[in-house]
This record gives sequence, structure tokens and C-alpha cells, in this order.
Amino acid sequence: MTEDGRTDPGQFRRTGAALFLAVLFTVAICGCSGRRPVEIAAIRVGQSVFSVEVARMPEEWAVGLSGRDCLAGNGGMLFVTPVEEQFFWMKDTRFPLDIAFLDDDGVVVNVATMPPHTLEYAVSLRPVGFVLELPAGSFEKAGIGEGDRVLSEIF
Repeated sequence: MTEDGRTDPGQFRRTGAALFLAVLFTVAICGCSGRRPVEIAAIRVGQSVFSVEVARMPEEWAVGLSGRDCLAGNGGMLFVTPVEEQFFWMKDTRFPLDIAFLDDDGVVVNVATMPPHTLEYAVSLRPVGFVLELPAGSFEKAGIGEGDRVLSEIF
């Protein structure tokens, strides 16, 4: 505020510049890239909570996490798909992932840990409508496996 009670226009410029630099720094420090679905959901795996991007559309499923340089430690992606047998690969994915196939209640059907860039498929053991990708080792660290439930407002 100026002495006469008006808003200082320089304050908005400084605040805007600071916000821009903070966003730029965040992107630069991680080096993550790629398209991101807008919807974010909290997923509880054991005692850990992950902030995951939700992919509901075929164009989001096709891209997934491929092409990115990294994934935040509590980040991931939840694919919401038609209930059917699911096949996932790691083409153009630069970091290892746990891929969990979940039923409509969030119960783990099976989990596969996948290395980067592999063209081999992780396959659901039965038809499922949800696939959760998290940093490799997340499910083992949480002590969560087949038959256990992960929690989210989406299930």
C-alpha cells in the first residue's frame, strides 16, 4: 500500500515475478516434463499418502508417465479404465515404477515392479478398472500386496 491507501502496482509485479520464479525453479530442479492430467487425487498406501494424477481419457492413458525425467517421491498416476485385462509397458518411461492393478474397491489384484524402458508387459491377473503407478518399491515399503486395499475417494 502507498501512503495514500492505494495499492502499490510494483507489489503486484514483485509478487507475480516471485511466483513465476518459484514455479520455474520447481520445474527446473526436478526436470520433470510431459503432459499432466488436471485431476489430482490422494491415495493412501499403507501409512504413506501419494498425490497422484488421474488419467481418465485414452489420450492420457497413452502418454502416462512416459517422457518425463523424474517423478516426485510422493507422486504417481492412477489410470481409470474400462474393467478389462490391463497390459502396461515402460516404453519411454525413464524411471522404475511399481504398477498395481486394483479392483473397483481399491483392492490390489497384483503388483509388478518394472524397470525403465522395458517393452515387456505387466499384466493384470484378472479384469480391473484401476491401475496405479508409483515409484518403484512403494508397495513393498508400505507392506502392501495382493489382497490389501489402498484408499482413495475415487474407489
